[in-house]
Amino acid sequence: MSDNALKKIYNVTYEDLKVTKEYRNMLEKADYEYNRVAETLSQEQLENFEKFDDATFDLSAETARMYFEYGFKLGLRLSAECFICDETAEN
Repeated sequence: MSDNALKKIYNVTYEDLKVTKEYRNMLEKADYEYNRVAETLSQEQLENFEKFDDATFDLSAETARMYFEYGFKLGLRLSAECFICDETAEN
């Protein structure tokens, strides 16, 4: 089966995304700051910090999913409106 849009939605990999230079810079900065803070913490504090980081990541991922879902539905609605003609609007 050839790749189609629906199949592609469910099989997105990191390589499929176009990572910008700005994104790479932000990722490097976040990694640097994370490590800089982590080095100053005790073991207990580090464990709590990692739990906080995991929770923040999960929240960001869910937020991105919700925005994607909303945008996808909106895009489908706009597409549907292109094909549904209101005959009264033409007259």
